[in-house]
Amino acid sequence: MELKASEDIDAPIERVFQLLSDFDNLERLAARRGLDVERRTQGDVSEGTQWRVAFQLRGKGRTLDLTLKQLQPATFLAVKGEGGGVSGLFNVELVALSPNCTRVAIVADLAASTLPGRLVLQSLKLARGKVEQRFRERIGKFVTILEERLGDYA
Repeated sequence: MELKASEDIDAPIERVFQLLSDFDNLERLAARRGLDVERRTQGDVSEGTQWRVAFQLRGKGRTLDLTLKQLQPATFLAVKGEGGGVSGLFNVELVALSPNCTRVAIVADLAASTLPGRLVLQSLKLARGKVEQRFRERIGKFVTILEERLGDYA
């Protein structure tokens, strides 16, 4: 199952990428939203860096293992996630629309690796319209937070 969303940010591509690749800041942002984020790889963040994220979903504790698969300065990053029988590849691509406007395009490609995972994905497919709408809304909120942070850095 593939989910797509894109949003425009009024900032240069370099500044947007700098904020998106500030993983310490993203870890703190996730922690403020109730996620328990643990970096499992020591040192600077680079391709291969891993995290374990623990969270509550529908009253049950869940974990998600994330790995930074690709990091191309100023244009692209890819993160692979696995948990609960579902794996996904999340691609974030930045495109400079003008010197002061950047498009953030996010694609999430989800696949099941177990029978319970297949059931989860099947239920998401049945509610595809609502799931896509919620995905776009969440990406929109995330981009709004990024814009606020860019304003703080200005």
